[in-house]
Amino acid sequence: MGLPVFLRSRRPRWQRVLFAAAGSLFLALGLVGLVMPLLPGVVFLTLAAACFSRASTRFEIWLLTRSWLGPLLRRWQLPSRRAAG
Repeated sequence: MGLPVFLRSRRPRWQRVLFAAAGSLFLALGLVGLVMPLLPGVVFLTLAAACFSRASTRFEIWLLTRSWLGPLLRRWQLPSRRAAG
């Protein structure tokens, strides 16, 4: 079953493939970074979420709905709640 029309990407196929490949690379680096102390895992996972959101809504939803990873990425995507000034 496919995604509804409003959830489908309007980018050319080659761009979606490129973003999906970059997202996969950043996801792998981010998962390694969660285990290794000197590799910044959250930064790579955030980049993966950004790439997946441009590649496919399905990939973005998959990444953000993981129970062990989704809350971390959703907090990172929220705007800062610090008061200006």
